[in-house]
Amino acid sequence: MKMLALSLMISSLLYSSCDVEHMIPVSEEMREKAYEISFQYIGMPYVWGGSSHYSDTGGGEDCSGLVIEIYDEVAEYFSVRLPFEDATASAMANQYTIPLLKPESGDLIFMGEDGVVSHVALCHAVTDDVLEFLDAYSVTGEVGIRSYSFDDPKIISFGRMLVISD
Repeated sequence: MKMLALSLMISSLLYSSCDVEHMIPVSEEMREKAYEISFQYIGMPYVWGGSSHYSDTGGGEDCSGLVIEIYDEVAEYFSVRLPFEDATASAMANQYTIPLLKPESGDLIFMGEDGVVSHVALCHAVTDDVLEFLDAYSVTGEVGIRSYSFDDPKIISFGRMLVISD
């Protein structure tokens, strides 16, 4: 009986230590590719819950759908995959990125109110105390480039996208 219990314990430890899916932060090259791809979405209509490729006619994007579409294309280009099929801005902030103190081009900017993430954007540039980013914004009704100062209360955090490397 002791041998069976020991065998089960060892098997359990070996199985739990196997890293079936290895999540890693995107590389500089992947972030640069995300930045390049992002320009193709400028002008696409904002559609809540939307997630359309820029080549789709009549489609649209919301903020998380935009980031997912961009990074889906990056993942395909670099033969990796996203650790999710769909995710909210909050889930991206809390589960699918590593936190950063300061973003670089291609990183994610998380926004909202009262510390609650409700919006995500793709960082384009950081100059002095200004963040330039691309997002799908309901107020403008389309995907475009905007900017906020670092100390804007809407800015909650920054993150680097995680991908799965098989």
